[in-house]
Amino acid sequence: MANPRAWALDTSRAIWLRLARAHFIGWDPYDALGSGWLAPLVKGSTSAQRALTQMVRRSPFPLERALGVQAAADPYTLGHALVTAARMAALDTLPDSTVVVEQLAERITSMCIRDGDAVGWGYNFPVNTRFFSYQPATPT
Repeated sequence: MANPRAWALDTSRAIWLRLARAHFIGWDPYDALGSGWLAPLVKGSTSAQRALTQMVRRSPFPLERALGVQAAADPYTLGHALVTAARMAALDTLPDSTVVVEQLAERITSMCIRDGDAVGWGYNFPVNTRFFSYQPATPT
């Protein structure tokens, strides 16, 4: 590799472009309970919900589309995109960086959950882990 810095910049640009074309929308490894038709079948059974979640998470191929799980952007991903956009802007490697940063910040802000003066973010799908269980839009 002749120039590791140039390789890293080219690679980061390629990754950025792929994610930006998808509008930072995708699936989460734990989003199985967002299945439109399968999640109701395991409702009421925490062990079945955890089994479904782990089956999807550990599958060697993506099951979300077959299960009817909607791809979505989540605040966590958008937060990482915002940090990346700011870093790329500082390196002057992101065209229209001001607009991109403002758009990402607006999207993240629109997803916040307010409770009085408190602000938080949560997942867009139900979560049932070994220790916690919460519904979409519950601050995590």
